[in-house]
Amino acid sequence: MTNMNRINAIISSILVGVVLTQNLAWAGSTELTDAETREQKLQLDFRLGEIQSISHTRRLITGSVFLAAGTLFAVQALTANTSATSYTVSDTAVLGAVAAGFGVAGTLTLIFPSRFEKVPEQYRLMPESTPEELRSKITFGEISLQSLAEEAETSRLLSSGILFVLGAGYIALYAGMPAGYWDNLVFSRSVLFSGILCASVGIFTFILKTQTEREYKDYMDWKNDHGHKSGLSFNVTPILAPVPGGALTGVSLAF
Repeated sequence: MTNMNRINAIISSILVGVVLTQNLAWAGSTELTDAETREQKLQLDFRLGEIQSISHTRRLITGSVFLAAGTLFAVQALTANTSATSYTVSDTAVLGAVAAGFGVAGTLTLIFPSRFEKVPEQYRLMPESTPEELRSKITFGEISLQSLAEEAETSRLLSSGILFVLGAGYIALYAGMPAGYWDNLVFSRSVLFSGILCASVGIFTFILKTQTEREYKDYMDWKNDHGHKSGLSFNVTPILAPVPGGALTGVSLAF
């Protein structure tokens, strides 16, 4: 090996070492600073807090509506014998059963919160006094936000499918009956209206994303805009530089 080749080899080794050192230092710099970590936590606090608050409000409204409906049916069942409307014994029993069903559903809805309330509350109560606890809380928050968004999407698509099929069934029932089948015009139109309403709500439910899905999308958009990376990337860039008596070769590694 000539002196020039030895020099070339030494310089190449030094260059590779310098490049590796620079890239490893750059890779380490992708760790979030304290300010960035706090900002990320504030984003998760806000997103999960919104999901919890909206879910809590919806639960109270839904449970109250169920209880109110159950009360109305119960009053009808109790006053059936004195009502001007002719109710049979079986009608009264049906009214009582419906009232009981709505009452139980409303009570259970009011008593038991869903995951959309419990998971954000679990996140809120996690400790964050040390950097390790804070990173653990952020990781849990991100995983929880994604999980809730996926659950909300699945529920939305399932609900939209059921509503659309139910609406299509009502419309098909109305359209498939021969002329003169519907003696009661009001009832027949209510069947058609119910079909159109269910199908329309199913379509809108399919198109419009839930609040939980939007919160997750907004969080990911914020994260991408601020350059927060997830995962590990590996790039190899060849280096070729002329030197007296030959060429200097090396590689640039980026993690």
